[in-house]
Amino acid sequence: WGKIGADKYLIDQVRARMDFPTTIRAVKSLTDKHPDAFAKIVEEKANGAALIATLKNEISGLIPVNPQTSKEMRIMAVSPEIESGNVYLPDPASCSWVSEFIDEVVQFPKAKHDDCADCMSMALLRFQTSRVGRLTDDYLTPSRTFAGGLDFELEW
Repeated sequence: WGKIGADKYLIDQVRARMDFPTTIRAVKSLTDKHPDAFAKIVEEKANGAALIATLKNEISGLIPVNPQTSKEMRIMAVSPEIESGNVYLPDPASCSWVSEFIDEVVQFPKAKHDDCADCMSMALLRFQTSRVGRLTDDYLTPSRTFAGGLDFELEW
């Protein structure tokens, strides 16, 4: 995730169920792919603390987060940003996973999986309290095509 002004952009995603070694490789790969991503928030639950401990001397910017509210409360806290059109996703024509991301978020909290919705809420909440994640205007080049702002309402 990154932001320019009030607009937030989902830059990339890995969508998979992974064991610990595969997760380590995925974090390293995304770090190499996006070297300007200085902050990487990691939920401390499950393998998060172990991931940070394993990579802290190799990858900088791993920030532990421990959400204090439910997933539903976090989504409710960021829903105005989504509904106002300030959250952008990559164009589904260039990123095949975007359609699944949207399906999961729209179906939250009744979706089979909620990892995408949960990660989105943590990233958007982080932007509300931190200056971390700012993109430069030149980041939005023709090679990085984003669809319009998310255009749906969350229904409970």
